[in-house]
Amino acid sequence: RAPGWSDAPCRFPRPIRRRWALGKIAMRLESASQHSMSKLLAFFTLGTDYVTSETLVVMQDLMRKYTWMAEAILPQLPSCMDLVQDAEGRAALIWMLGEHGEHLENAPYLLEHLIDNISDEASSAVRLEMLSAAMKLFFKRPPECQLMLGRLLEYAVD
Repeated sequence: RAPGWSDAPCRFPRPIRRRWALGKIAMRLESASQHSMSKLLAFFTLGTDYVTSETLVVMQDLMRKYTWMAEAILPQLPSCMDLVQDAEGRAALIWMLGEHGEHLENAPYLLEHLIDNISDEASSAVRLEMLSAAMKLFFKRPPECQLMLGRLLEYAVD
């Protein structure tokens, strides 16, 4: 047994450990990124909040490096909206809406739903990501985002 190893069970479920491994492989080997992405997308079908949340975080990192992944990932976001409970996962989802929202027809409306419930949001990181995403999306799709951004800025100032 290698030094530092213990008999304590891993505190993360197996799908999350696999997801981390898939993300690491995809980040290092571009040739494996397509296959890794398809496997990560399969985690959405599990319908588990913590798995979906962690998968969104890994996909956010991958989309920063491989922007072409947005085509496959963005259509999956609406099904994740109500499932993700973790602040880090919600922030990753909101980042995707802001960064690549011009490619998703209903992105402003998904973001608007979150902004309308901002008073219920406890995480300051998620609130900041909402502001950032709303600004980005406003510059890409102004008519659809103007009122939403105005409400968000009004909330932030008050």
